[in-house]
Amino acid sequence: MRAFLTITWASGRLFVGGVDVGDQASLSRALVRMQADGWRTRYHAEPPLVRGNAPDSLGAYLMIRRRRAIESLRVFRTSESPLIHRGLRFGQRLGHVALAIPYLASLRQLGLAVVLVITLVSGTLPFSS
Repeated sequence: MRAFLTITWASGRLFVGGVDVGDQASLSRALVRMQADGWRTRYHAEPPLVRGNAPDSLGAYLMIRRRRAIESLRVFRTSESPLIHRGLRFGQRLGHVALAIPYLASLRQLGLAVVLVITLVSGTLPFSS
């Protein structure tokens, strides 16, 4: 995805105002603006053209993952949120939401752990028939 946006940056600069490749949130905002202006996006299941450096420890990996999660979810709190931005089709909105859902899976797991602890402590089942 990053290589695709970097390539479209050269031709989309006049429409977007330049794409800041500093963080995931700015790339997502630029993608939302480009799609709203009528640009079409396609997914290509090809090997990446550029490979980055892999983190060398678990701590570095978790730090990168946390930063990407925050930046990906931050897009939904801006005025360019794919949920409310004018000009996007339903499929494009759904695609942006699908990119953010994996980062919310930890909340589901936390909820399940809380239900488990409450069930074990109280001795009652969470659901009754």
